[in-house]
Formats: sequence, structure tokens, C-alpha cells
Amino acid sequence: MVRQEKVVYEFGPFHLDSAQLLLFRSGQLISLAPKAVETLMVLVEKHGQLVEKDELMKAVWPDTFVEEANLTVHISALRKLFQDESQPGGYIETVPRRGYRFVAPVLERPVAGGETSRGESAAPAEKASPRPNSFALRLAIAAICVIALVAVGFALKSKGLFGLASRRIHSVAVLPLQNLSGDASQDYLADGLTEALVTDLAQVRSLRVISRTSIMSYKGTKKKLPEIARELNVDAVVEGSVMRSGDQVQVTAQLIEAPTDTHLWAETYEGSQRDLLLLQNRMAQAIVQQVRAALTPEEKVRLSTVHLVTPESHEDYLQGRYLWNRRTPAALLASLELYEKATKADPNSAEAYAAMATVYGTMVATDQFPPQEMEGKARAAAEKALSLDDTLAEPHAALGFIKAVGDYDWNGSFAELQRAIELDPNLAMAHHWYGYMLELRGRFDDALREVHKAQELDPLNLAEQESPAQVLYWSRKFDECIAQSRKTLELDPNFFYAHMFMGDCLEQLKRHDEAISELQETLRITPHNTAVMARLGYVLGTVGRKHEALALLKEMQQTRQSEYTSAGLQAWVYAGIGDREHTLESLERDENQRGTTTLFLKDDAKYDFVRSDPRFIALLKKTHLDVN
Repeated sequence: MVRQEKVVYEFGPFHLDSAQLLLFRSGQLISLAPKAVETLMVLVEKHGQLVEKDELMKAVWPDTFVEEANLTVHISALRKLFQDESQPGGYIETVPRRGYRFVAPVLERPVAGGETSRGESAAPAEKASPRPNSFALRLAIAAICVIALVAVGFALKSKGLFGLASRRIHSVAVLPLQNLSGDASQDYLADGLTEALVTDLAQVRSLRVISRTSIMSYKGTKKKLPEIARELNVDAVVEGSVMRSGDQVQVTAQLIEAPTDTHLWAETYEGSQRDLLLLQNRMAQAIVQQVRAALTPEEKVRLSTVHLVTPESHEDYLQGRYLWNRRTPAALLASLELYEKATKADPNSAEAYAAMATVYGTMVATDQFPPQEMEGKARAAAEKALSLDDTLAEPHAALGFIKAVGDYDWNGSFAELQRAIELDPNLAMAHHWYGYMLELRGRFDDALREVHKAQELDPLNLAEQESPAQVLYWSRKFDECIAQSRKTLELDPNFFYAHMFMGDCLEQLKRHDEAISELQETLRITPHNTAVMARLGYVLGTVGRKHEALALLKEMQQTRQSEYTSAGLQAWVYAGIGDREHTLESLERDENQRGTTTLFLKDDAKYDFVRSDPRFIALLKKTHLDVN
């Protein structure tokens, strides 16, 4: 699309060179995809006129059939470029269902042979210094060479942008891929591919990859990429789109160097639903190459290996992940149904079994389902996944959690979690669970290191932001715990976990009224939450409000008729009113159920009044918590 005539279009602070297809802002060359520049050229040439989508696509891709998504990506890139400017009404107007119109005032002027593309007049030849080593002459030659090299670079990278990053990229965030199908029911596909791409990239130890929970908070955001990169503390950002039409899928992605908002690479992948895993894998490998990530031999093998499953199974898996990420009890159960459906469609789907193991583990951790039943199912699913593919990190992490909770096998738990981190150093869940296992063994400094790593990988996940507070509570650093919880509440004043642990700490500091107020506020945020009710019952008991504490206990027991409630939570209320017998009895029942509350016996200050009791000591021995 390079023109022979030399015309410069000027609009706002921009100069568009029609001959070289170069765009400048205030004299500075802007890095932009070649097709994006060509799209802009067509719109600017017909400024003020409606350019139909078909006309625009034929002009930019004259000999190639492409989907409308390609055009949408480049229009989006142009709008991001122009959004910093104060042009009233913007630069590009969308005419719904028809096309686009360039609405900014445009000055078109021919450029003489002696004039540069930046609109600067060259000095007359007779006035130029004849010395070959003249600084001005050398500067002019250098400028011409730079422009020529840039033009060659654009020509050679017709599908890319500038190729490899100017410096090695050490951290990256994959923003939620846009669903361009025009069908909201296809959101699961875009979200699922986003998560899958994160998982593929996360296998690379030399690259820090932000976890899914944090990146999904930017779904539909209008924030600028440099701002997002600063918030996530990353060097580069991947963004793109997914469009599905029948059995055909098109995925477009681009890599942007965050500090400079420089486009480094872009590519479009097309294929059938059956090819989806291959397309995803090719995209991940291309990004790894572009960021110049150092790969170990094992990582090279894993990254180049694709375990194909039937399209039906993979689609059920993606929909299951979409539901699992909601984390509500109903969503967890619905995701399990989809994973089971996926394994029936393809019994060799290791990823579906791995996901099932994680869901069952989540059910145990939330204390909302019978733990022994969930632990058994988590173990079976994880072992099945590993029998199909022992390089998956997720089932190792789930097994690490279950071996601690269900078997009190601490060495086995540590080994599984360490293996998960070795396979996927960017799996925040593995660092999170490993931190908790270390905490339960009294290794608080090591535990803080791991939960801080999970924070770094998932900086906008409120649960990860609050996790250091939990470690600080169990290590009895109550003032520091409160400070961390307040920091979390700055991100979300309604995050109940932070209120809950603040209530715990305020009680241990004998600030009873503040603790009661904090926990009552928590119950307003999350009504009938038995974990909060148990804490409030404990505090009420410690200040002599026994009848109110027992009323809460009764309400918890009534809730238990329809929902599982840990006997360990009931033990907290009995501990608050000083009922030694019922406290120990409840703890013993919790241990028999393999509830998670029992695991915190060693360091929970609520039990100090029974710590020397032989039955309590026996529980510590039974859970292997009596030694580090």
C-alpha cells in the first residue's frame, strides 16, 4: 500500500507520511502495526466520509480474506493511541453496523523532494557545508538510515510489529481476551483461553506471570496499558481477542512493552475448534520467543508438548473453569458437573481431572462441604490426572493440600507442593497452600515468604492480599496482622476476611468492644457465615455474655442441618465461655471429620486454657503437630 506520491497529512500533533507509511507525533516516530497504519491511511484520505467496513478491509487486505476481528483490533489500537489527545469528539467515529469515519480536521499538503517526512525543510545545497565529516551531514545521513531501517522493519514484519523486545522482559500480564463473537454466551471461551495462555506462560521459571484472578479484574477496563502495567508491576502486557463462528475460531494477540506502550508483536491464529489447543500453544511459544525468556530443557519440552483432547471435552472443561472462578458453592458444584462431563467425553483429559481435584480441595478449604468426602474425591481426581500427565502442577498442589489436611503427612505435603512450584513457579495457589502448610508447622518466616510470593503473582486477589495477616495472627503478631488487614480493606472495604481477622486480633489484644463491632460489621457483609458467627460467639463468651454466645451457637447448629459446619468452629464458642469439656469434645469430633480447624491447634491462642490438658496434647500428637 506504499504510495509513490509524497503527501503528508497533518491532524492535531500528528504527521502521517503517505509514501513511507510512517506516523509521527510532535516529530517523534510512533511504533504501530503496519496494518494499523494502512487502516489509518484509508480513513484519513477520506476524512469526514463514512468508510464502510467491507471497503476498508478490501483496501487494507486487498488479496486476503480476513475476518472483521482483524479490523477491530487495529481500530482499537488507533483509538488507544489517540485517547491521550484532547481532540473534541475524538478522531475516529464508529457508525454502528456500517463502518468508521475520521472526524478530526486534516491538513493535506504535498511534500517537495527536499522536505523530510516530518515536515521540516532541508537546507539548500549551496549553503550546506562541503566537509564530508560535517556534524549536520552525518546527522542527516543517520536520520535517513534510521527511517530506512524502520521502513524495512515494517515490511519484513507484515504480521508482526517490531519483532523481539529491545530488552529482555521478566514479567508479563495476559489481559482478558475480548469476546468478539457478539454472543455473551461465548465469554467462557475468551476467559478460558486467557487462563490457558496464562497457564502455558507460567511454566517458564524465568518469567513472572500474573495470575488469572488479578488480570480478570481488568475485563472491560478503559485503563491505559502503562497504568495497568504499573499496577501489576510488569514489563509487558498481552492483549487480544477471540471470535468464534460455528466451528471456526480466530484468536488475535499482541504484545506491548509496558513502560513505553510500544507494540512488539502481533499475530492472528485461525482454525477449527479441534485446533484450539494447538493455536493456544503456538501463541504461547511465540510470546516466549518475543520476550526472550530463558528456557530450561524441561521447559522447552513441556512448552512444545500439546496433549490433545476431543473438542467436546475441552469445551466442557473451559466452561467448568469459567464457573469455578466464581467460587460460590453453587458454582463449584456446577463446575464439577462439567468436569465430569468432560472426562466422559474424553477419559484421557488430564486437565479436567486436575481441575476436579482443585475444586474438591477448594471445597475442603472453605469448610462448606463434608471434608472427608471431598478429600477422598480430591485425592482420586489428582492421582488420575497425574497418571495421565505427571507434569501438571495443579494436581500436585491439590495433593499437597490433601496430604496435610487428610493424612497429616507433612513431609508428603511439602514434597507435592514443592513439585507443583517446580513445574509452575507462577502458580499462586501452590505458593498460597505451601505457605499455610509451613505456617501450621510453625515455620512462620518461611510461610510469609510463600504468601508474599503468591501476593506478587496475584496482586489484585484480595484473598492473597489478606493471607499474610492470617500468618501474622497464628504467629501472634496481632498488631502487624491488624495493619495488614487494614491495608487489604483499602482495596475493598467489604472484604469480609480482612474484617474477620481484625476481629480475631482485636480480641487477643483485649480490645473487646472493637472486636465485637468489627465482627458484627462482618456479619452484616456476609450474613449467616458460620466462621464469623463462631468468632463473634468466642468474643462474647470471653466478656461474660454467655447467653448471647450460646444463642449464636444454637443458630450455627441449626444452620448445620442444611449445610455442613465444622465442629471446630463450635469449639471456638465453647472456648470463649470457658467450657473445657465441650471445647475438647468438639475438637475431637472435628479431627474425626478431618476438618481444617483442627490443623490450627498448635498456635491458636483461643485454646491456651486447655493447652496442658492430656486430651489436647493427644490431639497434637495425632495430627503430628507436636513437632516442627
